[in-house]
Amino acid sequence: MTQDLRNRYLDGNMHPADAMHEVREQIKKLQSVEKKLRKILIENEDMRTGEWAEALVNVWVVSRIDHEKVRQVVSDLSTVITEKETPYVRVKKIGKKK
Repeated sequence: MTQDLRNRYLDGNMHPADAMHEVREQIKKLQSVEKKLRKILIENEDMRTGEWAEALVNVWVVSRIDHEKVRQVVSDLSTVITEKETPYVRVKKIGKKK
C-alpha cells in the first residue's frame, strides 16, 4: 500500500517543507483507512485472519475518575471510579507477503 505513496523529496525534486506537508496528508488518509479497518476487525471475528497477517483484538479495561461525581462526593473517592472498556487491535505477521 505505501509503495503507491509519493515522496518526491527522497527522489530529489521536492522541497522538504512541501514533502512534509504531503507526507502528513498521506498519513491522514492512511489513518482514515486504518480507522475503517479497525472497526471491521473489531466487529467481525471471522475476518481477522488474512493470508499473511492476523489481527488480534483485545479489550483494555481502564478505571477512570468520573469528574462529575467527584464534584458531588469528594469525601469517598471509591464511589466515583468507573471502568471503561477500550478495544485495541494488534497485527501479527503469520506468513510471507505475496
